[in-house]
Amino acid sequence: MDINKYVTLCRSMLIFFTVLTVFYFSSCQQQTKNQPVFGYAEDSLAYHNLIAWDTLAPEARLEKLKNYIDTFERKPHDAKPPQYWIYKCFYEKSIGKRDSLHAYLSKIDSSQKEPDLYALRQYLNLSIKNRYDEISSGKLVEQIILERQIIEKSNSVFLYLMDDLLAMSFYNNHEDLKSLKYAKQYMDNHPWSTHNRLKQRYYDIRFMLSQRLENTRDMQNYLDSSRMLAISINDSLAFMRTVDYEAQMHSAMGRPDAAVKNFRIFFNYLNRTNRLEFYVFNNLARAFLDLNLPDSTIKYVRMSEAWKGWKKGSFTAKISLLDMLSEAYQKKGDFKNAYLAKTKQYNEYMKVTTEMQKEKIEEISTKYETRKKDQDIVTLKETNLLNNKLLVQQRWIFVILSLFLMMILLYTYKLYKQKLLKAKHDQLLIENKQYLLEQKNRQNQLNPHFIYNAIANLQGLIGADRKHEANTYLVALTRLIRDILELNRHDFITLEQEVRSLKNYIILQQMRFHHIFDSVIDTSNLDVEDILIPPMLIQPFVENAIEHGLKNIDHKGLVKISFYANNDYLHVCITDNGMGLKENVTHEKDKKSLSQVITKERLALLYTDAQYQASLKIFPNYRPSGDGYKVEISLPLKHVF
Repeated sequence: MDINKYVTLCRSMLIFFTVLTVFYFSSCQQQTKNQPVFGYAEDSLAYHNLIAWDTLAPEARLEKLKNYIDTFERKPHDAKPPQYWIYKCFYEKSIGKRDSLHAYLSKIDSSQKEPDLYALRQYLNLSIKNRYDEISSGKLVEQIILERQIIEKSNSVFLYLMDDLLAMSFYNNHEDLKSLKYAKQYMDNHPWSTHNRLKQRYYDIRFMLSQRLENTRDMQNYLDSSRMLAISINDSLAFMRTVDYEAQMHSAMGRPDAAVKNFRIFFNYLNRTNRLEFYVFNNLARAFLDLNLPDSTIKYVRMSEAWKGWKKGSFTAKISLLDMLSEAYQKKGDFKNAYLAKTKQYNEYMKVTTEMQKEKIEEISTKYETRKKDQDIVTLKETNLLNNKLLVQQRWIFVILSLFLMMILLYTYKLYKQKLLKAKHDQLLIENKQYLLEQKNRQNQLNPHFIYNAIANLQGLIGADRKHEANTYLVALTRLIRDILELNRHDFITLEQEVRSLKNYIILQQMRFHHIFDSVIDTSNLDVEDILIPPMLIQPFVENAIEHGLKNIDHKGLVKISFYANNDYLHVCITDNGMGLKENVTHEKDKKSLSQVITKERLALLYTDAQYQASLKIFPNYRPSGDGYKVEISLPLKHVF
């Protein structure tokens, strides 16, 4: 028996038994392992299902993506989760639409705090710039390597995507050993590296790299492995790619007739399934040229020019096809058309070269403009610094002169009016101060916003047909307004009246804020009908506790008001378990300070005895946990009888 026939027979038997083994283990895996769920998941990381992308056939993955996208298509942009835009980008990229990808990516607010979302966004952004069969710029490769390092440190599961991108970039740049390195890392980092579809794709890549390295032995081994796995996963496209690889191997081994036969099978399959690509025209035209059939070469080059993908085709493929067209015309002796083909090839080359030069010029111009702006900024800063110094000096001179002039005027006025108007001035000052204090006190006790909110809450209760609550609310509001209008006419009221007014106010606030806090009023064993107290003295501090201490806390609030007598003094203590005093809340701090100032001035006017003076003390954040607010008021005891 011929040794070649024997080797061929052995190889065929080996392939047959390997296919049977693969089918057996594949069926076992299908029965014992759950397949990955692809599509929307309940958790916020639904894009994790993209890991299973490479385990599905192209048609199946597109269908899954389309189904997921359709579930969110009619919702407004703000209601769409980040994974919607990720899936949208993968879908558009798979069907060859790249124009809208940047717009979709701009809607994803990703940061390194979300490593998986960040990795997917960066991969899609870089893959848009890095197209197959086109040379990858050094700047782009550096950017991919930098992003890979960031994603590797973040421990993202999608690191394998960056390895795949780098393998393709180095393959485009004919750096085959580096491409092989990242192809291996792609398989090592992929969670589904043992899946047959992943292994089949990996053997495809290894075949192409072996072809570049001119290792025919490895080419044959990887071709056989890829073909067996293509059969096991029942993928016709993957199987037909092995026919293309076999044709390329025949070309590498100097068998152009066998190469043409396989190339034709692959070309007809892609043409029938609408999957033609530039490299198919290129391979078939090259095979005919090697077989010295220039007419067939010209035919397929002309077909590629008429093909709809010519305009969007890669630069290298166009140059190669036009070069073969010129060579084919030369073999026929048609030097005119050979010249025209070369001219067209030159025009394509110049077109791309011009674009590259424009990019370089724009890059240099951008750097120049940036440097110029930096210099202008430095100059502007120095000018501003000098102007600020001059302005400060002028301000100081103006302030000093103004102060000096004011001092002279005030001194003259004081000497002139001191003896004649001192008594009258003091009396008017006291009366005016008392009037202002009373006005501020009434405004602080019953501000318009409280009335508006109270009426709005009452309208809401009536509108909801909650008559009992509306009646309770209206009674409390009426009593509070009556107390404010009647009790404020007096300098002192009984403690019983003050407590009653406080209870009405607290009832209103509890109903307004849906009982988010409790209240306690403790009068100890005091005779509340006998003890006198200034009217509406405590209400402003209770309002501060409710409005600014208890409004935005995540636990049950508590306001406690305690009254007790000690050493001829009535002591009042108002405490809450709210957030306390926050330094950055300027408005609330100013409002609390205003209440304190008004109260202190009011107490000074009402208690003029030097021996028994009233006092007000504030203890912000008095609790051990650093929150809460405490107010202590000490008043000389006054009795009705």
